[in-house]
Amino acid sequence: MKKSIFARILVLVVILYFVGCNQKQSQPENQRQQALTFSVTSDGRQSAQVLQDLLDSGYAVKSYAKVIIDKSSSTITTGKSYDLDTTGRSYDLEIVLPSNFSDSERTTENIIAYAKARGMVSLPNKTALLALTVISVEQLKKLNLYALVFMHEPIKTLYGDLYRLGLSNFGRWLDVYATEPGRKWSREEGFVFLRP
Repeated sequence: MKKSIFARILVLVVILYFVGCNQKQSQPENQRQQALTFSVTSDGRQSAQVLQDLLDSGYAVKSYAKVIIDKSSSTITTGKSYDLDTTGRSYDLEIVLPSNFSDSERTTENIIAYAKARGMVSLPNKTALLALTVISVEQLKKLNLYALVFMHEPIKTLYGDLYRLGLSNFGRWLDVYATEPGRKWSREEGFVFLRP
């Protein structure tokens, strides 16, 4: 009789354990769904002014990110219908999570193809600067994203490297990333596109 009661208690403990695990797993998933999209609004500032304002506010900006911004400042809005210098224009952005890909398939080429298949497009370079004001460290930590890469048209260096702006250290730094088509990314790096 005692063995029977003990067995029942043991089964109940195991059931409660797995129920608790499922609840813990579902909560981050819900948080993840809520944080997948966000918006930024242009305010008429040029890239150089946005960058200076961020520096004055205490944001960390990697030195090469400054070089990339300077290099691209003359082409940020050229030939694009998404002109962030138009005051009051809002841009809806979406984070493509690394969990959508296996480790071997999480390449720049596959990430872009995944986004295009869902109607997402490249975004203006300067969006990365404006997004710093709306993405919090807490949000990225909840998503377990150490970095966000902004999938604008890549900026090509004299050596042929393709770079894109991004956020690193859970959104604390404005950074820059080499984004060749075959580059593989980690499980802690997300990718930002413009929603249709």
